[in-house]
Amino acid sequence: SESPLQTLFRGVKPRYASYFEVIDMLRRLALTCGTMVFDKLAGFVLFSISVAMLSLLGHTQLLPFDTELMDNMNCAAHWQTLLALIVLLIRDADMFSTTQYEVVGCVLAGTNLFMLSMLLIPVAPQLKDEVFKVLISAKSSADTIARKQRKGGRGDMDEGPDKDQDMDKSVTADRLSAIPNVHIFSNPSFRGVAPGSGRTDGGGGGGGGGNRDESGQAKPLVALAVETELAADDDGG
Repeated sequence: SESPLQTLFRGVKPRYASYFEVIDMLRRLALTCGTMVFDKLAGFVLFSISVAMLSLLGHTQLLPFDTELMDNMNCAAHWQTLLALIVLLIRDADMFSTTQYEVVGCVLAGTNLFMLSMLLIPVAPQLKDEVFKVLISAKSSADTIARKQRKGGRGDMDEGPDKDQDMDKSVTADRLSAIPNVHIFSNPSFRGVAPGSGRTDGGGGGGGGGNRDESGQAKPLVALAVETELAADDDGG
């Protein structure tokens, strides 16, 4: 049977599955919480660059994921981390005092786009398929929700024979209750089949095969007991 922990290492090659997520979590903690140990910018930048470069090297050498798409996407993420540190160094060094930072930003953005294209173009067909899968799944979920809402708006009309019986019983009760001195109440102790379709729980049978459905099965019957109060006249009749 499938392990309940398989979701933690799904998509990772089997030989790396036992420890890859642990190392990746340590990398994330080092780049977020570990940098708070340093109170000076020099130590912060040096530590961050070391972690980012070692992470990039380990990823490119191991390629731990089982698809090229995931390997390239994660490689791009590592490069983004390293590029952010490079931008931080450029700003701190103030080496472009005579050049507008907009120009430097455009050069770095162009370099980033070119790098991403080099990583993602080889896996473009796989990326396209994954995007289509997500869109199809989203459309299917939306259609399911819409169908449920439509069913709710119709009052769940497709609940089956029991729903039809309840509706028939309600209509019959409304008609009988309109008669003067007639009171309607449900009698749950009586359930059977329509007369002429065989023996009922309360006994009785009868002819008339018209009380069977198209498949020949006896039609179920839920009885309504009717209590009639007749006012006694002066003669006691």
